[in-house]
Amino acid sequence: MLARGMLPWRPEAVELQLRSYLVSANLPAVPATFGHVHQAAPVGGWNMLGNDRAGDCVLAGAAHETMTWAWATGKPIPAFSPVNVLKQYRQLTGGQDKGLDPISTAKWRVSNGLTDAQGTIHQVKAFGAVGSLADVELSVYLFGVCGLGLSLPDNAEQQFIDGRPWDDVTGEPKDGHYVPCVGKNTAGNLMVVTWGKLQAMTTTYFDKYAVGAICYFSREYLLQTGKSPELFDEAQLDADLSALQA
Repeated sequence: MLARGMLPWRPEAVELQLRSYLVSANLPAVPATFGHVHQAAPVGGWNMLGNDRAGDCVLAGAAHETMTWAWATGKPIPAFSPVNVLKQYRQLTGGQDKGLDPISTAKWRVSNGLTDAQGTIHQVKAFGAVGSLADVELSVYLFGVCGLGLSLPDNAEQQFIDGRPWDDVTGEPKDGHYVPCVGKNTAGNLMVVTWGKLQAMTTTYFDKYAVGAICYFSREYLLQTGKSPELFDEAQLDADLSALQA
């Protein structure tokens, strides 16, 4: 079974808006192809992390985002397991399988953090709402990932099972599903992680089914030099956060 489980996106609940503080003249040009993990999987694979038995896609996506930051910066991949992720999912839902609000979960990742199977807590510093497709691509390029909320049509699972890109936009938007966007491939498709695999998605598909996006700011996306793979240092990231918080 391939489960979904994202509750309705609440754009009004996100205080920080990425575009409101970005200075276009200072932004780098986003390459046609980008991302650190858009062509392969980490050692041991992505793992479903319980999303084949429960609607924990928001937490599974958070774990996959954390894995991406580690992989991109040459750190050991955090050990998340289905048992470990589902335990936290049940704690957040009060023991029910009723899905999660991505905005509330993002706030929980700032205040509490996601714990891996070895007991390490992974917190994010802050997050902001992302609007356009161009800003989604910029977020992935600058900060490693961008969390997407999708209202998937009924045929999304079959396309995934068949190994085809999400490109059929004939279906009506249905249940919510959360996926991390981690890059863009040479075919011009966005690459997301879902149900334990990389999945290609056309920009037309994004335009029809995306209902929201979140950009995260994490110290885990910094190299030992204190800079991100795109050469942003922590002081710059902190300045960005100060600007957002102001």
